[in-house]
Amino acid sequence: MSDKEYQRAMADFLRLPEFCQVIRAGEKDALNSYDLTLTERERLYAVARHRGMNVNCILYRAGRLVGITRRLPGTIGLLRPVLREVFDAYLLTCPDAAAEFDQEASCFARFVSNWVDDSTDELPVPVENIRSVLKHEASGLIARSIEMVTEGLNIDKQD
Repeated sequence: MSDKEYQRAMADFLRLPEFCQVIRAGEKDALNSYDLTLTERERLYAVARHRGMNVNCILYRAGRLVGITRRLPGTIGLLRPVLREVFDAYLLTCPDAAAEFDQEASCFARFVSNWVDDSTDELPVPVENIRSVLKHEASGLIARSIEMVTEGLNIDKQD
């Protein structure tokens, strides 16, 4: 068995609901990019068709989004009309989740900064507005990060 490939496919199911839907629809070539045994393929098809898979996908995405919305509320507000598109692209570009909210939000902030530069679509608000709010919120992330480091070092501790 190819445990690593099986686990990668399973992670992709959770991260990409569209991928799971393709498998459910019976697309036989959907798993070709994974080095899987026949048994593993059959298991993955069964997992994708399980009704609980929808909930798993929702929970995964919510877990990733919660830290971002808490740390970058202004940016999220500005992106609201295109948030699904931006968040989906972010998940594809940054598949590994940071367990810490500030790290996830920082990664998303970098992604959004690059995304607005590369976007050919009409943005919901002027790029300058997005950049301004993003810069303000990112500076808060940096300040929190410095505070956490200095607390851990006990720099201000009196002997």
